[in-house]
Amino acid sequence: MNITVNNKPYHSENTLSLSQLLINLAIDDKGTAVALNKDIISRNQWDCQTLSDGDKIIVIKATAGG
Repeated sequence: MNITVNNKPYHSENTLSLSQLLINLAIDDKGTAVALNKDIISRNQWDCQTLSDGDKIIVIKATAGG
C-alpha cells in the first residue's frame, strides 16, 4: 500500500488503521489532528479507519508557544 503522509510517500506491506500509522511513525496522539483525503477524522474513529492505497494523510501537531 502506498500512501502520502504530510506530502511524503509512505509504503506499508500491510493494511493499516490511522492509529497503527501514527504508532509506526512514532507520533503521540496527544494534541494531534488527522485529515484523510481532506476530511478531518475524529480521534474515536482512528482505530477503525482503515487506510487504502493512494490515501493522503495530513497530521497536525499542536504546539505550545509564546
